[in-house]
Amino acid sequence: MKNSFVLYYDLDEVFSFLTNEEAGQLIKAVFAFETRGEVTEFSDRMMQSTYKRIIDSLIRNKAKYDLIREERRKAAHKRWKKERKMS
Repeated sequence: MKNSFVLYYDLDEVFSFLTNEEAGQLIKAVFAFETRGEVTEFSDRMMQSTYKRIIDSLIRNKAKYDLIREERRKAAHKRWKKERKMS
């Protein structure tokens, strides 16, 4: 099970435009999405746009992670099967 996620440095500039209150709301919404699958709707268009940008990035990262994990699982299974035949 995955126990982390990545936020990229380019979001620093995005967060710098937000007030501390907005940044807190946004990061809490990101954690709610990542840990519980909860989707937050912001009434402010800028906040909603920023949130969507971050969530889209997290979804892409998860898809890459899942693909790599599956490839590694298959490779390990192939090695295990080969080693079993040799013994």
